[in-house]
Amino acid sequence: MVAWKKVSGATVTHVEDHENGIIYSNATLPDGGFYTMKGTIKSF
Repeated sequence: MVAWKKVSGATVTHVEDHENGIIYSNATLPDGGFYTMKGTIKSF
């Protein structure tokens, strides 16, 4: 898991499942917006 807060006040959290090639991400924005995302991790 990786998490950080931006100067703008937005926060981001990633949970990286390298074994299954999936990333889960959550973001909060300064205006109160909340986003939940899921994607794939690919090696090149």
